[in-house]
Amino acid sequence: MYQRVLYGFVAITTFLCFVVLDAYLAVSWPSGAPLSELVVRGTFIPLLFAGLVLAAGLEMVRLMRAAGLHPHAIIGLAMSLILVLSPWLCAARLLGSSPSDVEGIRWQLIWLVLLVIAVAVAQLWRGVTSGAIADVGATWMIAVYLGLFPSFAVQLRCNGDIPGEAAAWLVLSFLLVTKASDIGAYLIGSALGRHKLAPAISPGKSVEGAVGAVLASAIVAVILYKLYFIASVTLPYDSDYLIRLERLDRVTRVFRSLELWQAIVFGVLMSISGQLGDLLESGFKRAVGRKDSAAVLPGFGGVLDLIDSPVIAAPVAWFVLTVWWDVV
Repeated sequence: MYQRVLYGFVAITTFLCFVVLDAYLAVSWPSGAPLSELVVRGTFIPLLFAGLVLAAGLEMVRLMRAAGLHPHAIIGLAMSLILVLSPWLCAARLLGSSPSDVEGIRWQLIWLVLLVIAVAVAQLWRGVTSGAIADVGATWMIAVYLGLFPSFAVQLRCNGDIPGEAAAWLVLSFLLVTKASDIGAYLIGSALGRHKLAPAISPGKSVEGAVGAVLASAIVAVILYKLYFIASVTLPYDSDYLIRLERLDRVTRVFRSLELWQAIVFGVLMSISGQLGDLLESGFKRAVGRKDSAAVLPGFGGVLDLIDSPVIAAPVAWFVLTVWWDVV
């Protein structure tokens, strides 16, 4: 327990540092300087996501090989990196200047088509084998699960409809709401868990823990929604009052554009999708008889264990905020 809390705190602090640096560069980089378009749309956050995707991809390849699969690892990992970085490059107009190019969705479709072609060619070069279908599917899984899905979080960071600094904080808010679900499930499940949620996949998860997870994410989402209002009436009214409010405005801008019910629904959706991601990754590990994807992070396991919930929650968050409610 102590080890898990310690390394969890270190992970959160590290990511917070990345967000602060990313947000700082977004507002301090001179507008006419080289790479200004790229820096405003992200620096540390897209690169951190790329590093996590690569590390998780290597763990995924090892799990698949332990299950008797032989994915085309280089293609799967390369396409994962391309997919997760593509929204950043598109937002910086490095892949075209038309509105469809800048938004990036069109390029994601292009990369997916190239993925199918590349895997087909690689499989034909390898020759016909009894496991060809499984190997092709495994390669696609690596790229889609660890490339396309996380790319929606990068898409939120690179969104051109909100200032670069606010977009950086939006990514942090999304992760806080999603990972609060993990914490709520762990605490409530450990204390009150009696009824198994999915014993065939993850015996340690309980229905009570799942309910606690939903409540935790909803509470964090409501706190982010109310944070600016609470600060405005509790901060000391001195010479730095307006400066503090302006900084907090950048952190909570997107959440303050929601209604209270929307903040609650967002928290619930992040928790449910995050728990589905957790169960999916547990299924991968169960297939090869492992408890963790690796032994990188004491108390957590591997990088894949750390990002399993945000991976599935990211496209849900993007859809809710940009398509359903159109607030970013």
